[in-house]
Amino acid sequence: MPLARCALGTDDIWAVTSAGVTRLGGAPAHDRAPGLHARLVALVRAGARSGAFLWRETPDVDWERVILAEPPAGAELSCPAVAYTTRPPHTYQLTNRELEVLTLIARGYDNRSIARRLEMSVRTVTTHVERILAKLGAGSRTELAVRAIREGLLVCLGEEPPLLDPSG
Repeated sequence: MPLARCALGTDDIWAVTSAGVTRLGGAPAHDRAPGLHARLVALVRAGARSGAFLWRETPDVDWERVILAEPPAGAELSCPAVAYTTRPPHTYQLTNRELEVLTLIARGYDNRSIARRLEMSVRTVTTHVERILAKLGAGSRTELAVRAIREGLLVCLGEEPPLLDPSG
């Protein structure tokens, strides 16, 4: 779809509805990443229409940055959102668990709340936070939160809509 390519900069765009995901141009999208597509459908069902998060279908593949957006103006699409992937940001060699902790820090969770959400001890969360601060060279949780959002270091947890960088 030339209009979508022009507006989003990629040919690999999926129309996302509460019923499923379809590659624009008509080809089914489920062969590539069924877990991602199920997550996108769940997000749309939960009301998300835009956001960005890191995703990898299995631990042995590279991270991708997933962008969920409203269809471009004039695209004449009958879906609430479109999605596409881009190269991921630099992830600072953060582990999956560290990315989950960082995402919750960006959402404003304190260590006790993170521990409850991820079913781990507060001490384990504190250790993860210390390691994340060191890997990112950050001086505070606030700096971690700002950088996580700006640099796209967020993972999708549950059906919570992804966070967006308000600066664009």
